[in-house]
Amino acid sequence: MRAALVPLLAILAAPCAAGPAGPAHEPASEVVAPPPGPAAEPAAPAAPSAPRAATPPPVDGPAPTTVPEGAVRFLGRVDAAGRRFAWPGSGFVVAFEGTALVASFEDTLFEDVIHDTDWLRVTVDGQDRVVPLVEGRSVVPLARGLTPGRHLVTVRKRTESEAGTVTLVGLAAPSGRLLPPPPPAARRVLAIGDSITAGYGLDGADAHCHYDASTSDATGSYVATVAEALAAELHVVAWSGRGVARNYDPTLPETMPELFERRLATEPSPRFDHATFVPDVVVVNLGTNDLSPPGANPRGFAPALRRFVNRLRALFPEARIVLAVGPMLADDYPPGVFALRTARRAAAQAVEARRARGDERIDVLEFHGAMPEEGYACDFHPSRATHARMAAALLDHVRAYAAEDAR
Repeated sequence: MRAALVPLLAILAAPCAAGPAGPAHEPASEVVAPPPGPAAEPAAPAAPSAPRAATPPPVDGPAPTTVPEGAVRFLGRVDAAGRRFAWPGSGFVVAFEGTALVASFEDTLFEDVIHDTDWLRVTVDGQDRVVPLVEGRSVVPLARGLTPGRHLVTVRKRTESEAGTVTLVGLAAPSGRLLPPPPPAARRVLAIGDSITAGYGLDGADAHCHYDASTSDATGSYVATVAEALAAELHVVAWSGRGVARNYDPTLPETMPELFERRLATEPSPRFDHATFVPDVVVVNLGTNDLSPPGANPRGFAPALRRFVNRLRALFPEARIVLAVGPMLADDYPPGVFALRTARRAAAQAVEARRARGDERIDVLEFHGAMPEEGYACDFHPSRATHARMAAALLDHVRAYAAEDAR
């Protein structure tokens, strides 16, 4: 871990680039009244607007029905054997030689009150576009009309697990050939959170829009921006409306500590094999739903957070753990809960408990609420500008780790 973080110094000296646009899921997403924006941090430049979805042209020839062995490398938590991905930001990368690349997908929708399909971010040689899937089978031209030669395509899920699970059914390079994908990056980041980490509503017009899959973009969240800046592998384990001890919708039984153990969020088994992804940095941003109405649970949050932190430390003895607070918490909402103060205290207590055991590789990072010039995403969620500021703060935090480990 120490050796892995030292090279980050050179990378982090460059300014943080803003990421793409974000996921808006879950009917039971936290809705928090906007706190007054403290001026504790300078605002970062807003991220560029997301690439808009376009209807793909028809595909010439038969739809691909197979994926050659070793043709893709999966990103995030996935069912690699079944070529399925559901967690936000998960997907795959593929290299090919030729002028076009075609894929077949199967989108299996999650059965809940909102019937929405998945949206993908497709990046071809650094150029992004958004591709909406339909329920069932889709044949998507991932790239076409390119200059002959080698090309790199990355496909990532903008939407959350409750939209659906995507299966890569087939992949082909007409008049070309698939090449071995690039190897995984050495650095690894694990982000555990709720709708904030999943990029809820990033493409929404303002605070007054509500959930819609089209405004979702996990690939534009603060953690995605940080991972891109670090050239790190990223696992996002996030679900809107979920908490540590209590969910926004208290009738939903599975909180994030339970969902964290799953390979695919909507499937109780098999469990994820944590030995297959050992992160250098773990970012935990939870608590907004625990402390949101109705039925905010300030008493249960702190002990549940400590238990979860102990589980993470048992799994990842050398990782840096960042307990993030904010940016959707305020002491005046809900009345009498003092949500921000409660979250700060719970995070500090979790750090103190670990430090008492000699664990110095854990600390707290507070993300301050939205500033007036940043605006809001849907349902008062952080906007792109706020996510960019959060990413800059987290990068500074990792820079401090790197400097400490270099000494």
